[in-house]
Amino acid sequence: MKKTQPTVRWEKYIRLSSGNYVDYLINHGNSFLQKITTNLIKAHQSKDSKLTLFTFRNSNIVCSVYYHEYVTILKRIMSLCEKLEYYEICAQILKYFKQFQQTDKQLYKSKIIKTHGREH
Repeated sequence: MKKTQPTVRWEKYIRLSSGNYVDYLINHGNSFLQKITTNLIKAHQSKDSKLTLFTFRNSNIVCSVYYHEYVTILKRIMSLCEKLEYYEICAQILKYFKQFQQTDKQLYKSKIIKTHGREH
């Protein structure tokens, strides 16, 4: 039998709030947010239904997210990184969104062509 892990919501950790968490993001946030961004993009590309965003050190508490939340979280990370001036992460997310939009347009066009024949 698989043991259920306690979970926390991502909204609490992907934002600028007061206290020690802001200090953590300023001092260590770049690598933390980079890992989360990379994992989200990979999970979105492979259409994984669920992703463990992070696990608390020395704990079994996790932050799990679902596919329908991935884009929202990436947008929130981009906004957060802009405020923290982590522009490399912003650029990575923007590049992925542009790539994703292009793929989406190509899929839409191919569906139209298959459904209605050649475009005129």
